[in-house]
Amino acid sequence: MTREYLGAADFAARAGLATATIRSYMRKGLTPPADVQISTPNGPLRGWSVATIDAWLASRPGQGAQRGPGARLVTPGRSPAWR
Repeated sequence: MTREYLGAADFAARAGLATATIRSYMRKGLTPPADVQISTPNGPLRGWSVATIDAWLASRPGQGAQRGPGARLVTPGRSPAWR
């Protein structure tokens, strides 16, 4: 049985992010480890299973700060707007 893996561009598309963002996350170690890696003369090609990508997406905290009930928005360098 042939298994299919997604490269960085397809990973990005599935995640709704730009390919450059996924590549940046890869350099920073923010993506899950690749399920497969193929050595090529131009460098390694990495691939992730759909299940790996979906698990990573489910574990991400989301965009921006997470605020619970009663939380106040604080802008860095400014005092909280409690009024």
